[in-house]
Amino acid sequence: MSDMAARERGPGGGLLAPVVAVVVVLAGLWVLLLAVLALGQETLSSGFEQMGLWAYLLLAAAGLATLGCLVALVVLGLKPRLAPAAVFLVLAVLPWVVGTVGSVRMAEEMAGALQNVNPADRMFISALGFRESLTARAVGGGFSAALLALTGLGLGLGALVARLFQRGSRSAPWGSTAALCGTLALAIASLSVPVFVQRQVLEAVATLGGAERALLLSRAAVAIPGAARLALLGQVALVVVLGVGVWAGRREDGRWSPGRGLAVVLGLVPVVGLHAYTSRHLPELARQLATPFWASMEDFQPSTVAGGQSTERLPPDLVTRTHLVSLLGGTPVPLDGALERALHIWWPRDLDAGEPEEGMPRYQPELVLAVDARVEGTRLRALVDAAQAAGARSMRFVGLGEPDVMSSLLEQEPLLAPYSRPTRVTPRVGLPSALVSGQALESWYARLESVGAVTVTPRHGGGGEPMTVDPTQPLAPLEEDSSDMTEPSPQARPVFLEPGSGTTAEHVVRVVERLARRSTPEAPLVPILTGGSPLVVEDTGE
Repeated sequence: MSDMAARERGPGGGLLAPVVAVVVVLAGLWVLLLAVLALGQETLSSGFEQMGLWAYLLLAAAGLATLGCLVALVVLGLKPRLAPAAVFLVLAVLPWVVGTVGSVRMAEEMAGALQNVNPADRMFISALGFRESLTARAVGGGFSAALLALTGLGLGLGALVARLFQRGSRSAPWGSTAALCGTLALAIASLSVPVFVQRQVLEAVATLGGAERALLLSRAAVAIPGAARLALLGQVALVVVLGVGVWAGRREDGRWSPGRGLAVVLGLVPVVGLHAYTSRHLPELARQLATPFWASMEDFQPSTVAGGQSTERLPPDLVTRTHLVSLLGGTPVPLDGALERALHIWWPRDLDAGEPEEGMPRYQPELVLAVDARVEGTRLRALVDAAQAAGARSMRFVGLGEPDVMSSLLEQEPLLAPYSRPTRVTPRVGLPSALVSGQALESWYARLESVGAVTVTPRHGGGGEPMTVDPTQPLAPLEEDSSDMTEPSPQARPVFLEPGSGTTAEHVVRVVERLARRSTPEAPLVPILTGGSPLVVEDTGE
């Protein structure tokens, strides 16, 4: 019997090391399965539903990868030349590859389906679609990282067993392959963490609202810098894996086997290429789908809405510096043209507003528009007159959220950058036609002639001292259980705002937001935007 055969038949007989490795992998996968089941049936069914067909493909890939790695461990203990390091690499990364391909395909199918969707709704639908598509990538990456880590641990313990019970150099392929699997597990885990963060942000954008959305976004935004550093670590680890792969090409006699190292490199290159393609392709799709609905308009500058609320019901119309434009088609109408007729045709009225109580202000139906921040006050007055003639009793303005620390953090992630400043809608701005005569007697008035601070004075014996509204100051915090989207109180005191030629839509929006959060000792305030026509308040006959 040769010395090599004797070493193979030493204590452990060549099977102890692979048995230890297989037991380690199976035990680790069992713990992983228990952890997944602990998430609950609702979470698991939701994940399956989001991935669709790719969930079954991912399960098949995970089963094939697990079975293949277990068989390769046994073969490595018996015939090392039949199970080089490249075999473990290709098998273990299979779920990650399937999940990544599934994410790309799902995102592309979603992009194709949204081509004819109203641009006003595309941002929120695309956020939901990207969240679902990233589920496959996150699950696939998580399973591959776990399988690689367990396989590396099993190989490491197998190398220790082989060194203790099998004298000679038989532990060389075990140790080098364990280092390869461990390094690749670190790389995939580091690259998968940003995917989970991206899903959290997209879920907040697509499904949540109000304080819950803000809380989840803030938590995710704080995690973005750390996730970015982990992604960089993962990219470095991928490069290290290439070097480890060449090292894993050593033969039992210590010589180099170029073929083994080349097999590892060839197995890694497609994986690295797929990751690079996905990291570039998905943000490109996001930029196409999540751009604001006014992106198709040249020289349109949206207003900044500091408070308000994100909205999925965005307007199909916008007001540029010179025209009223419908994104659903139709010829743009000059702001000094037939605005009333255009609004009659384009404006989707709220037919379910209901009848108000007698003697109460009526703020429905409302007109929601995106107005260029530079539109002059005189044109705003003409727009108010046309809106009242078309039947509107209130208005809301749509713009972009104010840039802050959180949006700056989101912009660091290419996939999240298009969602960093969501479209927001202002509090309701009443029109004179919404009021009743008794309500107009106790009111306030301000003429907006510049873009600076505004002095609001009592009107018609309303009493009280003049107040100053500085649009450059931060918004006052909302009271508990209140929202910018709530209906103005019937007892609210009107503040008539008359835009002058020296003011702009941006200035009006800032004043409106701050007035909506102010109140007098007797009652809260409600902004009322006036037009060029004489102020006529509806008389209830009382």
